[in-house]
Amino acid sequence: MSPYEALANAIIIQAVSDYRKAGQMMEKGIAVAECHSERKSIVKFINSKWFTELTEVRPEILLNRLKQEGF
Repeated sequence: MSPYEALANAIIIQAVSDYRKAGQMMEKGIAVAECHSERKSIVKFINSKWFTELTEVRPEILLNRLKQEGF
């Protein structure tokens, strides 16, 4: 894996991690408005052209899997 591929993967992994963390915090009632805003921003990123340039993963598949997790 090239350094660029590793960086692209790290960006996506961090976005998914942040999405999950925001969902967990929302479930606990912690900073709900801020977490909702954070998740909205992450969904916007996942649906962006930049995301599709970083990976071949289809945005709708990733978002569906995240929703299936219950967050």
